[in-house]
Amino acid sequence: MAMGILIGPHGPLPIMTDAISKKLAVVTNLTLGAVMFLIGERLLLTDLRHYGKRVFYLLFGQVLLTSLLVGFAVRAVGASPSLAVLLGIIATETGALTVAAVCSKEYAGAERKADFLMSAVGVTNVVTAFIFGLSYPLLLAATGRITGFSHIVLVFFKMMPASFVVGIVAGILLVFVARYFESSGELLIIQVIALLAVVGISALIGSSVVISMLTAGLVAVNTAPNSAKRLFSSMKPMEPIIYLIFFLIAGVGFNPRLLLSAGEIGGVYVAARVFGKVTGALLSAFTPDTSVKEALGYGTAMLPHAGLAVGLLAFILQNTPGLGAKSATVVLASIILFETVGPIFTRRLLRPDKITHEPPL
Repeated sequence: MAMGILIGPHGPLPIMTDAISKKLAVVTNLTLGAVMFLIGERLLLTDLRHYGKRVFYLLFGQVLLTSLLVGFAVRAVGASPSLAVLLGIIATETGALTVAAVCSKEYAGAERKADFLMSAVGVTNVVTAFIFGLSYPLLLAATGRITGFSHIVLVFFKMMPASFVVGIVAGILLVFVARYFESSGELLIIQVIALLAVVGISALIGSSVVISMLTAGLVAVNTAPNSAKRLFSSMKPMEPIIYLIFFLIAGVGFNPRLLLSAGEIGGVYVAARVFGKVTGALLSAFTPDTSVKEALGYGTAMLPHAGLAVGLLAFILQNTPGLGAKSATVVLASIILFETVGPIFTRRLLRPDKITHEPPL
């Protein structure tokens, strides 16, 4: 992200011009779609049922409290009602890319916490995307950007039912076709073709790549777990490249000069999100398997803020530039902070306690 800011049109080495940046929208959608599909690996319903109330309380507490706190807090310092709603929804997201990277490095000795954390992050992002899909058409109607009941229904249909259908079809086709291929290279090609198809269809009909690919991953892993496992495994080697491209493009689109304009709203957004995530996670302490200390640990571990948040911003910028520019300034500025500090707390939760004993005198 720092490199993207450096070479972006607003950086000191403007190699990537505004014209080039605008053409990167397709690449952003491709990398975002791949990221959302990979989240599906952590959405196996049998695992979620195993966690039961524990994952539900963690999810419900931090999503509800974070959205309400951020929304009301930024509104109190001058944000418009539409901006407050958008920021409240986006703030609930947790950076799955970052958390997954930390979990993979710290997995040994912290398997139980890592598996539960990744499942909680996956479900959180699904809920965030779902709430956004429901709220976005209503927000456009409330701000006068769309008028008429039929137009509102059409936008809602594109955002939700159409996106779900595209995702369901993509997920089923992927696991079906995967049975006829053995090598990881062939499986990777199949996924790239499916991703290109979903991005193309989404651009054609105006549906959401985020919701479609999340649905595709969820359907794939629950329809045919073994085939889905092979698909996810074949894409694993590509994860670092996907992350690199995704964050590089996110940095290119960021204007450092807008940091000052984030001002009070940006500061309040950060503070309210931290308080909402950490305090909301305390609800999971009401389950017998989670202590208050561990619940606080999960809350701080979910502070990273990146993947889905950037994707939602990209969607808003493409469809409602005026509203998107205001939210992008605040969210992208906060992402730099959360992506720097957040992984430290995620690692702190996962790192196994090392007890050393003094040798007897």
